[in-house]
Amino acid sequence: MRSAAANNNIRFCANQRNDHKGRPSSPKGGLCFSQSCFLPVYQVLSDGLHNGREKGCRIMLEAIILVVFPFCMAFAAVSDLLSMTIANRVSLLLLVAFAVAAPMIGMDWQQIGMHVAAGFFILSVTFVLFAVGGMGGGDAKLLAATAVWFGFSPALIQYLLGAAILGGALTLLILSFRNSLLGYISGNNVFLRNLADHNTGVPYGIALGLSGLAAYPETPLMQWALARLAGL
Repeated sequence: MRSAAANNNIRFCANQRNDHKGRPSSPKGGLCFSQSCFLPVYQVLSDGLHNGREKGCRIMLEAIILVVFPFCMAFAAVSDLLSMTIANRVSLLLLVAFAVAAPMIGMDWQQIGMHVAAGFFILSVTFVLFAVGGMGGGDAKLLAATAVWFGFSPALIQYLLGAAILGGALTLLILSFRNSLLGYISGNNVFLRNLADHNTGVPYGIALGLSGLAAYPETPLMQWALARLAGL
């Protein structure tokens, strides 16, 4: 919205008297090329560019929050199902996206530090599990990177409990499947061959991905994005 001074400047330039040749006259008798004439136009253009940049940044931030985490969870689940591996770039993408989005939604450094501490805490636990052969390296790193998004919150507990329950159920289902006739005839199926193979482990990335998607709406970043979309 233009200020009253800007509107006065526009009226001043528009209402100047014309001389006998039809040219606008200024108080000094010259053309009206003074700063006061161009200031309102500059203000309008500057405000428009500022609002456009602000809206673009907000849309980009919402896209990061709404797309990156769910994509990583889904990709990790499918990747573990098909190849029994979870690439390091999935965990790296989660960390980079959090580092970009967290300050932009207004988190202070103390809050960000607590989220990072949650990731290190989970990493220390999963590293022990990895060392004793109870968890794959990709699963351990995915758990830690996901914990950074949750922080020390009830959502983190929900995520870990959900992953444990789903992981246990998945293990029982896969063991039953491998001992069934369907498992025997599915050995060459691209989607089921790892589930049917007695020599491979259990793709816990499926449980981690599903549990992460289920608990994600309770995270601070997703809560912020939902509030923005709702216009709050």
